[in-house]
Amino acid sequence: MSACDPISCPEGQTQNPETCACECSGFQDGCAPHEVCQDGQCQQKCLDTSGGGVHNGTFVACSDENGAFIGCSCNTCGTTCRYSSGYACCSDGCQYVVTTCAGMGH
Repeated sequence: MSACDPISCPEGQTQNPETCACECSGFQDGCAPHEVCQDGQCQQKCLDTSGGGVHNGTFVACSDENGAFIGCSCNTCGTTCRYSSGYACCSDGCQYVVTTCAGMGH
């Protein structure tokens, strides 16, 4: 197998010398706040902040003490919300994804 051409990987990721691809490691190293590192690749677990629905804050993937993904939250992992199942995290907690979120229990 030939050597990889050096490439610039995103911060927190390194180039795998066998596949020549950039890979993440750890729970979120090199991944966005809404992503989790699985098998060297960043996988979206929480709704992307640029996606549909209105949110307040940044969706953050939260882990347990062993580094396993347990849910999503806004800004901190104090209260986790469901992921990829129609829920967003709004200013007043976990709410359904809607076009507006004004704390009205949507």
